[in-house]
Amino acid sequence: LSDQIQAGWSLLALGLAPAETMGPLVRKLNELVDTAVDSGGQVDAEKSVNEKLAESLARIAGVRGGSRAEVASAAAPLATMIHALQLGLELEHAKQPLRLRSEFADVWLDYLSPIASSGTIYASSILHAQVSRALAWRRVGHTNELLVPARGYPVDIILSERGRTVIDVLGPSHYRFGTMLKLSTSMKHRQISKAGWHVISLPWWEWPVHAEGTTEEARLGVERELIQRLLARAE
Repeated sequence: LSDQIQAGWSLLALGLAPAETMGPLVRKLNELVDTAVDSGGQVDAEKSVNEKLAESLARIAGVRGGSRAEVASAAAPLATMIHALQLGLELEHAKQPLRLRSEFADVWLDYLSPIASSGTIYASSILHAQVSRALAWRRVGHTNELLVPARGYPVDIILSERGRTVIDVLGPSHYRFGTMLKLSTSMKHRQISKAGWHVISLPWWEWPVHAEGTTEEARLGVERELIQRLLARAE
């Protein structure tokens, strides 16, 4: 199951996912749901199929037992790949009847729902917090850490007054070899764009690092100028 999920994710991420390749893989994944559900031995009839599937994914990650939230968290790495695969089939193979079973989406939602329902508004990094503060100084309406509606992708900032526009603040962890964007981030942006959203990427090296002793006025001036250029890309 793990190999099939990773293979499908990799093909989509690389843009090497023709229908003739993805069709057999998707059918195999759908068949493996029942196998995964029964792989843990005695089947608990009170648990839903997606709960059992999540437990199977958690076992692949080396976690057995625990609360539903703990199981969902352990299953998250594969569930994240499943989510991207699900959206890729929907957005990039819209004319083909290639769909994963609904239980796969339910595993992702089980992981995501506590995060989405928490109501917590926060910045995911110091850089993100600085960008949000600069937007606030410019009186630009925005919301931090939201899910792209109906797509389930978390994004750093949604510009609430500029239509379907998001800003993704990209720290070093989003890159390989310094400036090469990771496939996971690249695919996320591609899928959000295909869903009708405008994605503005802000690499970490574009944001100013102020020298010690820089006045507040000078810092804000530099950040305002950068925000202005950023917003011009949203027009």
